[in-house]
Amino acid sequence: MSINVQKNTCFTDVLEEKREEFVDDALIYAKSLYEELEISFDSPRRIRRKHIFGNGDKDTPLSYDNDLRSEVIVSMDELNWDQAPHDINKEEFQLERVRLQAFVAATDPGCKKRTH
Repeated sequence: MSINVQKNTCFTDVLEEKREEFVDDALIYAKSLYEELEISFDSPRRIRRKHIFGNGDKDTPLSYDNDLRSEVIVSMDELNWDQAPHDINKEEFQLERVRLQAFVAATDPGCKKRTH
């Protein structure tokens, strides 16, 4: 069972590293799919967020794209990192991390391999 936890932890590490790219690609795909199906990608309502700091304005309007983007990122950030055990073998973890990065690179030909 320990190796499954290591794989899961490694996978979440890759998700964290590439989350901006994944979110951008997902939004591009969603927009193209909406266009193909001739569905409007515009928000059905005006989106506003409380503006806490700044020039004193009550609200700051967000574009629909930015609102969707922030919702997806917040959802990805809600992964519970506290559930990962502290006895993970670091050597096995790094090996699995490299394997997972190779898998991601193989499925995305434009992906540049990151070295740490």
